[in-house]
Amino acid sequence: MPLARRYLGRAPLLGPGLTRMDILLVEDDADSADLLGRLLTMAGHAVVTAPTIADAERLCASRAFDLLVCDLILPDGNAWDFLARLRETCDTPAIAISGYGMDVDVERSAAAGFAAHLTKPILFPRLVAAIEAATGVRVEPKAAPPTA
Repeated sequence: MPLARRYLGRAPLLGPGLTRMDILLVEDDADSADLLGRLLTMAGHAVVTAPTIADAERLCASRAFDLLVCDLILPDGNAWDFLARLRETCDTPAIAISGYGMDVDVERSAAAGFAAHLTKPILFPRLVAAIEAATGVRVEPKAAPPTA
């Protein structure tokens, strides 16, 4: 069974000491948006999806998000330029996701201000690690400390 499938259908992973985040997922591929959105929701987060940069800009103008997860190449532009415009009004942590994973793409994402650049197909544990690094928020509960 693929790793991503093991997360579907589970109870929310958000537990004591974990923080629920409002996440904007910008992805034009409906299947990818659905899978990533469901996985993040299963981790206990509220996920809003946008298939275009224009939709994402409207959403960002109307509410605050704790995290942006954004495909790099979208029908109406690229995420590097979108993040530059977004940075004029907020400093929401951002993670780039893309089928493009050459060094130049990863470097361009870092220069644009993305905290991480993940190449598709994305393994959920790598996304979790990137979210935790970008936000400082634990996404999945870790082993419980021993009780006295």
